[in-house]
Amino acid sequence: MRKITALILAGLATLPRPAAAEEARAQILAAEEAQISAQMSGRLREAPFAEGQGFKAGEVLVAFDCEVQRAELASAQAAAAGSGRVLAARGRLQALGSASEIEMAQAAADSGRARAAVELAQARLRYCEIRAPWDGRVAQRHLRRHEFAIDGKPLLDLVAAGPLRLRAQLPSAWVAWLRPGLVAELRVDETGTTHSATLERVGARVDTASLTVDASFTLSESLGTLLPGMSGTLRLAPPASLAAAVTP
Repeated sequence: MRKITALILAGLATLPRPAAAEEARAQILAAEEAQISAQMSGRLREAPFAEGQGFKAGEVLVAFDCEVQRAELASAQAAAAGSGRVLAARGRLQALGSASEIEMAQAAADSGRARAAVELAQARLRYCEIRAPWDGRVAQRHLRRHEFAIDGKPLLDLVAAGPLRLRAQLPSAWVAWLRPGLVAELRVDETGTTHSATLERVGARVDTASLTVDASFTLSESLGTLLPGMSGTLRLAPPASLAAAVTP
């Protein structure tokens, strides 16, 4: 009986031991973020979305007071129409032998410059509205309606409404068993809730000062209950097939 028990214990000792879970700190990030800056200077006519408010792709986030730009476009279009008529008239005169090649070339050049001025005015007018690149929320609003914006200065910070991401600095010793698709458990400090996170990719190099490697995870949750900037404790363990190889 003792021999049988000893054999059973010896057999159990040879079975792979479950891998112990490891812990690391992690931070929640938005699926995508963007800081919208002004492409022109001018007074804000519309800024309809407040901080925390959601928007849909294509909605107007900011609109400028652009009466001057519209007047410039109208003027450029009128000039282009006039130069086009002059060019057509020069063409008829040349066909009758009453206009020289130089006069025709000059009329064509004037017409080309006028058309280019229209395109430039149209491009400037497009800067008068900024539309949402995707569904999301306003994280921060730097200016409000009726305030004056400066070209190149931030207007809005946006976060996308897609599935959230997770970023962690993991010990470089874990690289031996970190594999895309590995599922980890995240306990969020702010909410006390637990969520699943899937390893998406591991960084391309190790930080020599901290001996850590950057890792990116995906969360099944979208923007809502969890918010970018929250943090928590990440628990993950090596796959059973690798546990014996990496366990000293």
